[in-house]
Amino acid sequence: MGETRNRNSVRVNEEGKNKLQEAKAGKRNYNGNLWTDLDTATEAGVSEKTVERFFSGKTVSKKSVIVIAKTLDLELTDLIDAKPTTPPHETAATPIDWREVCNIMLEPQRRTTSNFIMQDESARKDKEQIYVPLALVQRTKTDKRDKGNFSPDAGTQLYEPQYETQQRFEHEAFLSQILEGGEGKTKGQQIAVIGEPGAGKTTLLQTIAFWVLEKDLGLPVWISLADLGRNGTLTNIQTYICNSWLEQAIPATQLTQEVREDFIKQIQQGRRVWLLLDGVDEMYGGEASHQPLEEISRQLTGWLRSSRVVLTCRLNVWQADVNALETFETYRLLDFDYPQQVHQFIDNWFGNLSKKGERLKAELDSAERVRLQDLVQTPLRLALLCGIWQGEEEKLPETKAGLYHQCVQQFYRWKQNRFRISTKEQRELNKALGRLALRDINEGSSRFRLRESFISEELGDVDDEASLFYKAWQLGWLNHVGIASESPSKEKVYAFYHATFEEYFAALAVDDWDYFLNHVPENPQQGIHRIFEPQWKEVILLWLGREDVKKQHKEDFIKALVEFEDGCNNQSQIPNWKGFYEYRAYFLAAAMIAEFKDCALADAIVKQIVKWGFGYFNFEKQKWQKFDKRIEEKAKAVLAETNRKKAIDTLEELIYTSQNEQTCMLAARSLGKINKENPTALTILVEFMNTFQYKSIQMPASESLEKIAKYHPTAMTALEELIGTSQEEYSCMQISESFKKIVKYNATDIIKIMDLIDDLRNEFKHWIMARSLGKIDKDNPTAITALADLIHDLNAKYTHKKAAESLDKIAKDHPKFITELVELIRTAEDEYTRRLAVERLDKIAKDHPLAITALVELIGTSKDEYTRRLAAYSFSKILTESENMKAVVTAFKNYLLDEIYENDFEQFKDCYQVIWQCAQTMTYPAFYKAWHC
Repeated sequence: MGETRNRNSVRVNEEGKNKLQEAKAGKRNYNGNLWTDLDTATEAGVSEKTVERFFSGKTVSKKSVIVIAKTLDLELTDLIDAKPTTPPHETAATPIDWREVCNIMLEPQRRTTSNFIMQDESARKDKEQIYVPLALVQRTKTDKRDKGNFSPDAGTQLYEPQYETQQRFEHEAFLSQILEGGEGKTKGQQIAVIGEPGAGKTTLLQTIAFWVLEKDLGLPVWISLADLGRNGTLTNIQTYICNSWLEQAIPATQLTQEVREDFIKQIQQGRRVWLLLDGVDEMYGGEASHQPLEEISRQLTGWLRSSRVVLTCRLNVWQADVNALETFETYRLLDFDYPQQVHQFIDNWFGNLSKKGERLKAELDSAERVRLQDLVQTPLRLALLCGIWQGEEEKLPETKAGLYHQCVQQFYRWKQNRFRISTKEQRELNKALGRLALRDINEGSSRFRLRESFISEELGDVDDEASLFYKAWQLGWLNHVGIASESPSKEKVYAFYHATFEEYFAALAVDDWDYFLNHVPENPQQGIHRIFEPQWKEVILLWLGREDVKKQHKEDFIKALVEFEDGCNNQSQIPNWKGFYEYRAYFLAAAMIAEFKDCALADAIVKQIVKWGFGYFNFEKQKWQKFDKRIEEKAKAVLAETNRKKAIDTLEELIYTSQNEQTCMLAARSLGKINKENPTALTILVEFMNTFQYKSIQMPASESLEKIAKYHPTAMTALEELIGTSQEEYSCMQISESFKKIVKYNATDIIKIMDLIDDLRNEFKHWIMARSLGKIDKDNPTAITALADLIHDLNAKYTHKKAAESLDKIAKDHPKFITELVELIRTAEDEYTRRLAVERLDKIAKDHPLAITALVELIGTSKDEYTRRLAAYSFSKILTESENMKAVVTAFKNYLLDEIYENDFEQFKDCYQVIWQCAQTMTYPAFYKAWHC
């Protein structure tokens, strides 16, 4: 009996068999040996049996044939017979199975991983075997409806975006509640996943893609955004889908205009298509090189608005332009918890080699490895470390550069059985890859995606077996990732296996620090200021961690940053204030000493950062002196990046010496973030909760314990006691929420809450504790009984209102409406009306010259502090183009004078806020020119 042939199965024809054999004979594997069926199966991501069946002429699935053909550089039409054309009198062409098309197009994502260690046979691990899902935290903004509760002194806090743990989502909860269940303001329609390099963003997006298919929730379309930028030109997403994506997905003979229109209809039909946009930070070309988020916002228009969008972006790029995609719900990937998840990953990795895994955990847990504990809390770096440790137990590195250096050495050892090159050739290749990476980052036209001709200029031709290009390709440092869609000749495009290795090789190619900074104070246009360009930060940190760079050179570089003078400092006479770019240089220096722990200036740098973050006692004025909120926030953030031990020591010293309670509490909170379960932080926070009866102290202290002391018995006991003694209902509710988040979900803690319910006599406290019980263990029968008894015993009900503000629908970008709002700002007789006009203006007038001029005038002339503060915040919404920022800097610099600082500090602060924002985006030479205009 002949085999049954499924309509989605195909078999090779006789001519195709010959082409298969010819293609196979013309290929070589990593060892230089003849290509085998196993090589084809490994490259294509299918089983060897499937390859053998197809080569023998038996039927296999069409999607398997497509990837096999691509592996052998063949087309599907080269191998199988075309289906007979439907006669004109019969029905129209068979509809495209778009779900199957998307499945086939996702095959590269099934094979590709950001952890190249798994690509080597000797270290390859099953993804499911070692995968430890990461949790996510939602980025939230304070609700506007609460603005009435704030005084003008704190009103801006309503609008300033910040990261806070509103809700933590474990992996499965994120998929089911946010993406499938549609919870949140966008109902899962617009999601941004952000995180640091190697945090697992791409892995999560790959997981989402296959989850969408598995659950039959729609059609996932994967777009690596780096593919959109080529040599300074940028292809928009619509064009990319209609041309590049569809041309790769559908055979040319079937790709008719009707098919293109049908796919667009799929997008327009009820959010059926999921656009999975990977690597916003890798988008280069035109304005996208400087403001990729703005570019994405501009492109998601027309019929693309009907699709669901999930995108990934590096944390620093997102934070630099945080309002560009304000309609998106933002989720930040959390690092592995140390030690729980790090140890779990190590256990999964080593499996039955448990003794080797236990030795690695013991080494990591040692006191001198505190910095490395932080370093390996991202999936990529932890996987690299495990791979190194598995191969040979060596001294563990303390810096990022040290980790990548060992990884590179281990990589070459692994490849010796596949593609052997001498130590001399390795050094030559590393230098060449460094030159290539440095040029790519420096030119920035198509960062992380390199055309073959671009590589050939540095490394020679890929088909020349003596060239460095050929060696890099055979080893896997450079990989073919597609073709250049803008190239008539369909030129191949390559990429470093992971972007962080491109940055590491670039750091190896930098001889001296003047490549990053060559300051010409009188004429910055003639200088070099890569220290202020975000794409160079990681390269700089890796350069600092190199063992072959002389210690004195590192000292000189850091000293130059600490002493940098930007020539834009009107407030030079104000004690302890610096210029905008002087702060940026100093903050970079603080991050750098984490990679250079022996720096002579380390102690002084960390103390200065703590001073900016928490203030100091001004003996002349006999009061605690603080800095601008933006300086404080950045200083506190950089404490997590700097020399960890020195930061901990300095914060502990501040806690024990400061006489300011609020400062002690905030310092304890920061200390806990840097070093979870730090005994000093725990002691101070518990003491503050027990000693002070003020909401301003108790509530932040309880929230801090919630974040730094999960499952810690001291924290649990302190919160439990405070719930029982608190007399203020709202505080009691907030503290119980913290208690709920730190307790372990076991029987002992359920009993504790039940005991609290029995002890408490206040109805409100009954309610909040019962609610906590239900959330901790929803299906526990003991919990259900306790709640039933509570309802039976109490005859009162707790009710509350839910109120929500709704904004009027407005005609975006309509010139007349903008003009009317501007006129209202200038002529309104009451501040409330003027504020409403400002609030609406910042939603519709992005970079509009009339709006910018009106807000500049308002900040300069208004006597109402809250109105000025609202106008200053509005600049963060409407001001995105560097050209417009220049005019604002020129206008506001004259408000940063000593006399205004002394006589009208609120106006000084508002203007400072706007210029600070500009200084985070503008190039230093452009800012300098605007300042001195």
